[in-house]
Amino acid sequence: MVKDSARKRAVRNAASLSGSKYTTALREVEDAQRYRPPAAAHQGHRLHLHRERGKAASLRSSYTGEDHTAAMAGVKSRGDLGLDSCTPRQQEFRALLALALLNKGRIVPAGMQWECSTFSAYDPVISSREDELVVTAARAPDNMTAWILPRRSPGWPVRVPGLRLESLLTSGHETYVLRHMPTGGRLVITSSPTGEVSPDAERSASGRDYLTVDDELTSREIEALSLAPAMTGDARRLLAGLVTRYTLEDPAGQWATSWDGTPWTVREISERNAFPSEKASSEGCGGRVTTGNCCGPAIPTLKISPRP
Repeated sequence: MVKDSARKRAVRNAASLSGSKYTTALREVEDAQRYRPPAAAHQGHRLHLHRERGKAASLRSSYTGEDHTAAMAGVKSRGDLGLDSCTPRQQEFRALLALALLNKGRIVPAGMQWECSTFSAYDPVISSREDELVVTAARAPDNMTAWILPRRSPGWPVRVPGLRLESLLTSGHETYVLRHMPTGGRLVITSSPTGEVSPDAERSASGRDYLTVDDELTSREIEALSLAPAMTGDARRLLAGLVTRYTLEDPAGQWATSWDGTPWTVREISERNAFPSEKASSEGCGGRVTTGNCCGPAIPTLKISPRP
């Protein structure tokens, strides 16, 4: 028998809506309540999912170098670390960014020499999110930004064509919020380890002489974009994936993906001469490994550097 007045009202409402008898409606309501998982069960399920995402974030951060909180923001589920899960516009932007970061030297066609590869010299930590790419720069986020963001100066390299300054946060953690106008992709470069920025941070729409979201594409940028090769869907996914794996390192220290090596690679190659075909030089390249003469016509390539 229904004793609670609220339940009685629920039964009457159910009976009036369905046109059934009170006893039939009562049985339906009681059945529904009997098989409804209690609040504790819902809470336990959410806690289990959170723990599973936490495990996935720990695995991801052990390779990417992200802060755990930053990795959690990008993990989709236990079975998806989030390195390749992004919106179409973000994937398109990352593919173009790969062309900028991973090309240098005489192999690059005229008009596509955007001079962005030194971006890696500032030890970026890449944190992939669904609709943005967050790059944590523990040191000099302003210098890192300068290597990819176009300026008004006519003699300045093109950098990433179409990339614009959306806002500059100057209080707390220095943060540059960038928007790629042709694709709509978003890039955040910040000194915040977690990639999170206080909503109360002071914002500015200008910085140095960078082009902002209010500026149209320049003629040089239009030409540069026209020279970028057409991409299939598979090519976009591959190139976008290279960006999110730009600076991975094996937790056991057996390998690392990098643009031109990492400091420990330089040290060990120098001491053990593990790669006699490569010249490890610290002059003119910030102590990074290059192929051939680092200040000459060498063409660095993305590579996996095995640890001896």
